[in-house]
Amino acid sequence: MNKADIFTARLADRSVIPMLTCGHCGSMLSKTRVFVNKTKPGVSGHILAYCSADDCCAINCCDEALSSLENDVAQQAIAS
Repeated sequence: MNKADIFTARLADRSVIPMLTCGHCGSMLSKTRVFVNKTKPGVSGHILAYCSADDCCAINCCDEALSSLENDVAQQAIAS
């Protein structure tokens, strides 16, 4: 895996509940597929998410999207 294989997740626009979207296909990222990166050496992202869309399956770095949240509780809700 190289850096080109990692996409940057985004926060969903106008969502009441903070949700992440895939930086590759725009699908919602499932909370169950968000994890702390302990097993992927060489990947700079601390929090990663796998896209569960059938035709995508991209790995997304969630650090930038989560850092834009004002509330630490909201960050923990997504990345718990």
